[in-house]
Amino acid sequence: MKSIYWGGSNYAHQFYQSSGSILDGSGYSEPASAIARPHYRNYMNHPIVGFAFSLDGTDKTRNEDRFIVCESLKDHYLKKKIEDFQKNDGCVDSSVLERVKCFAVIDGHGGIRCAEYVTNSLLDKIVKNWPVQTAETKIPETLHMVVEKSLNSLDTEYAAIANKTRDNSGACVVAAVYLDGWLCVGNVGDSAAVLIDNKGKELEMTTLHVGSNKSELKRLSKAGGVVIDGYIQGKIVPSRTIGDRLIKAKYPGIVISDPDIQVVKIETGEGKFVPTLVLATDGLWDIGWKKAVSQIKMCSILWGNKSRTDVSTISAKDPANLLARYARASGSTDDITVIFAMFK
Repeated sequence: MKSIYWGGSNYAHQFYQSSGSILDGSGYSEPASAIARPHYRNYMNHPIVGFAFSLDGTDKTRNEDRFIVCESLKDHYLKKKIEDFQKNDGCVDSSVLERVKCFAVIDGHGGIRCAEYVTNSLLDKIVKNWPVQTAETKIPETLHMVVEKSLNSLDTEYAAIANKTRDNSGACVVAAVYLDGWLCVGNVGDSAAVLIDNKGKELEMTTLHVGSNKSELKRLSKAGGVVIDGYIQGKIVPSRTIGDRLIKAKYPGIVISDPDIQVVKIETGEGKFVPTLVLATDGLWDIGWKKAVSQIKMCSILWGNKSRTDVSTISAKDPANLLARYARASGSTDDITVIFAMFK
């Protein structure tokens, strides 16, 4: 059974806790009504029900967004040659990787090469940075270390590729890794994530790397940067990215790739809400954070109360689809990519 999916360009995917899947976006161009048949499996009594959807922008010739849904990292590990992930002290315990889930949305700009590199490389980085042994008492620290190293290495390696190919494209990314009730989210750029807990409280899981963010503006000013009409150095909106070879060469230390990382424990059980994680490119958040979060909470209540049978028969208007189309109706013209995952 397929367990890792990549998607982009009006691609839709419906996923359940399963034996795994990878969804990437490099090359797929399927109608938005095409939803994968759901499949089931339960790890640690934390079944995940979710949806992913990407909607083309209205003023672009192609969708530069990509997304990844990996329902079991073990499946990715086994697809590769074991020696690719061999470490000095042995191989990663595949029984741990079987319980690891990964989600990411990638927002490309100036072309799609960098976005596709991130999409095709992120899971490799996560496996390669995973320690041979994962102590149960050290899961938060492990997740933080793995996500931080993985995101950092993406920019370092792509810089070498871009210098050879003379590619100037870039990408923003927000990635989430889940293991045994712990969730780690890391971001570079202006894609964002929010977690709605079981009491309905919103937890902003990312830091927006843009000039309008006071803490980021302070960093930019200290580095000698300026913000002109929302653009860093008058050139680019996100102040942290993967790629963007020319801008980083011209403005060293101003546009950077350092990620921000957050780790939280997901509490399930009694409560009005089913804990819900939404990752999305800036096309969703362009309508305003409060407006987007309000719609996310409504979807969390509606879909959180549906049984698995109900969810499996839902039409293409799933919550990820609805959120994207709501943002479009509210005036967002950019590519909009949404991952909506509920921890039941």
